[in-house]
Amino acid sequence: MKPGLKVCTLALVVLVLSAAAIYAREVHIDRHNRTITAQMTALDVHVVGRVNKRLLTQPLPSQGASYIHQWPGIYFEAAFAGTAVTLKFDDAGNEYRLYIDAEKPIAIVRPGKVEITFSRLRLGRHHLRLEKVTESGANSGAFQGFYIAGRARPVRIEPRSFQMEFIGDSTITGYANRLHKKKCTNEEVKAATDTQAAFPALVAKHYGADYQVNAVSARGVIRNFAGILPGYTLPELYPFTLLDKTVPYQDPLWQPKLIFIKLNADFVGDLKPSERWANFYEVARDYGPAFGLFLSELHQRSPNASFVIWWFDTGAIERSTAELLQQTQKQIVEVAGKGGATKVHFMPMSDAGLRRNACDGHYSVEDHNILARRVIAFLDQNSNTPRPSSRRGGTTYYPPGTSTRFAPRLR
Repeated sequence: MKPGLKVCTLALVVLVLSAAAIYAREVHIDRHNRTITAQMTALDVHVVGRVNKRLLTQPLPSQGASYIHQWPGIYFEAAFAGTAVTLKFDDAGNEYRLYIDAEKPIAIVRPGKVEITFSRLRLGRHHLRLEKVTESGANSGAFQGFYIAGRARPVRIEPRSFQMEFIGDSTITGYANRLHKKKCTNEEVKAATDTQAAFPALVAKHYGADYQVNAVSARGVIRNFAGILPGYTLPELYPFTLLDKTVPYQDPLWQPKLIFIKLNADFVGDLKPSERWANFYEVARDYGPAFGLFLSELHQRSPNASFVIWWFDTGAIERSTAELLQQTQKQIVEVAGKGGATKVHFMPMSDAGLRRNACDGHYSVEDHNILARRVIAFLDQNSNTPRPSSRRGGTTYYPPGTSTRFAPRLR
């Protein structure tokens, strides 16, 4: 055993060993970061989500990279043939979930600056999928890659041919969905948030799709919850890789065929005297055109995408409000259509059958499973004949829980 390595016995690794023991005889943590050497090989990483990629310097292997991220729902995939792999982190704030092949997941919680080695795996090919679980909030984190040594060899991962994107607020992030509690501290909310157990990831995995989750809790189209952080609404943050708006996001290969949007925090939380609206009728007046403009901007980035909008359950509200929302819906369609976004679908979402028993009245994991089934049913009912979302065979890997290989094409 090299200096600096120790068998995993502390808090982080207790979580790891419960699952890793199934297929890994040894799990080592190196908090001195001496395991990875220049002689090792950095695996090609299939990254889905917005990252600021920076190459690592010597003495690390060439092509080793740090993937700095802040948006939720990001995941990293790689494959290799061999018996051991090392993961490198620089992230004291986030929780991750690692899948090795189709075995039970391994929880890696706030790892910090560390290199974690899984060794004595069965000889043969292995698929690796590292999912970011938490919502970062104000801080970024960094995953710094997968590394192999000796006779182990890389295996290429093929991106999936169908891409889905989910844009929105706390419902999309899975805000505190693992904790059944009415009032929670900020720390409890972060520890209980599981974006990969929220309905967007569940829907995407159902269709065997690659997916981005571009969402921030409490954000709206023109106004955030209770008027917080003006200038940082979701449309204002969307063009960037990091939430400080310093790194523009560009990826010509990201061309989702379906974009699902849930953004209605504009109507939640009391209006402040400093805000420009006197009441929520005035908010609604500006909300529709701004939403339509946002769809137009998304269409420019992803011209082949269909849009599905989580909409208000107008059957459960008073008539005057329902009429106002119908007018707002009409404005969205008109403005979006002028910008070329003509494939816009509204999905009225009812709270019937949902408990909303997670922190601050949010949806629990159980609720998110129900929501996923509703969204899948809506997509299937409003789609043309489904088509395969990716090639059969090859080295495309589907995560545990994927149930089909077909993707919807909305009419």
